[in-house]
Amino acid sequence: FSSDSEWRGAQLDYSRRITDCCNLPPFPSTGTLRPSDRKQREVALFIDADKFQHQYIDEIHEAVSQVGNIRRQCAYVSDIYPTKAEKLQSASFHDVSIKVCPTVAGTGTIRKTKSTVDAHIFIDVMNMKWNAVKEGVDAFAIVSGDSDFKFLADDIRASTDFEVFAFVPSSEPNIVAAYQDSFSRVFRYGRTLTGSTQLPQNREQVLWEELCRLRYIPEDHAERLQGNKQVAKHPHLELFLRAHRLPIPKAHWKEIRQSMADAAYDFIGSGKPLIPKPSDLMYIQSTLPTGTFTKVREYTVIDVAGMSQSAVVSAAMHFLGLAQANAAIDSETIKRFVRLQEGSYSSPPLDPSLTEWDLDKQVAYLHRIFTDQQTWTEPWIRAQRAQVLRGTTAGGTGAPRMRSRRPVNQGF
Repeated sequence: FSSDSEWRGAQLDYSRRITDCCNLPPFPSTGTLRPSDRKQREVALFIDADKFQHQYIDEIHEAVSQVGNIRRQCAYVSDIYPTKAEKLQSASFHDVSIKVCPTVAGTGTIRKTKSTVDAHIFIDVMNMKWNAVKEGVDAFAIVSGDSDFKFLADDIRASTDFEVFAFVPSSEPNIVAAYQDSFSRVFRYGRTLTGSTQLPQNREQVLWEELCRLRYIPEDHAERLQGNKQVAKHPHLELFLRAHRLPIPKAHWKEIRQSMADAAYDFIGSGKPLIPKPSDLMYIQSTLPTGTFTKVREYTVIDVAGMSQSAVVSAAMHFLGLAQANAAIDSETIKRFVRLQEGSYSSPPLDPSLTEWDLDKQVAYLHRIFTDQQTWTEPWIRAQRAQVLRGTTAGGTGAPRMRSRRPVNQGF
């Protein structure tokens, strides 16, 4: 080109040709489709189905109808849930497209896979933004409790005239102001159905503060869990109930957290003496060397009062799938444990010369590691095919009591 102006003119002409071929306006915000030009918005609905219970779909549809018509809708589910896509094909989901998202190999110091659901939603929302006029869409609705979608909403609202709505489960105790400001409106769903896993916000706050004060929630957890994540977890509540000789509720895994929270809150409000966390209640959590890290996490609470150091280590090894119940501990078991932890998130790190010590020194060291509850370690890696017996520990005998965070590979 002989001049800059000629070059810019050619660029503009090239852009017009591409636009004509795609039958799209240069950009939705400069086209003729504006929310103010329509009596009713046309909404594209995106559902993070990994974190969504399918029975709420009618409630979502009813809420969207308050702001517009559903023009496109898609639910995204990870392929680590082989049966979940089938469940989503229920009558309630007959108009919802299901997109199964493949997992990818994770990175870091632990061998795991990572869900790509969020990435697929991001890509499809951005594609829809650029093709909104062609698709007849002028609003977006995102069903997810993931705070990462805040930035997606910021981009759409800053670069277009479109509105973006968020749907957050009512189990979230609170929503930070910055998140709400990113969306045109934030809806809470799950209120009309039973099975919420949390108490009202004021009660959750009381429970959190008391369990922190009594050290059932360790300092590292209190520092790590901020904002709407300041909610007592299953192990915090079970430790409190067992320390106060209260029965552990028997319920479905979805309901047991709220049952434990109700029992703990009622006891705190009863005026009876509250006991700080006893040192003889040992907590251990574990995960698998492969798979989605958090979704296969399990924990156990063991009453170690009266147990020898060897019995405590043996119980821990049994929970990790490395020893039979009440089996005598040996150096070979400890070597397998050390090899399993190599390259994991286990903290504190194990002494690199542990496998070279004599058995008594190994047992004493691991006993101190497992029973040091000043801070809670990240999950230990358990054996891939661990068969953990569910039961109770009475006087230091029997299989350790274990409660799963949720069934492995269970969709809902």
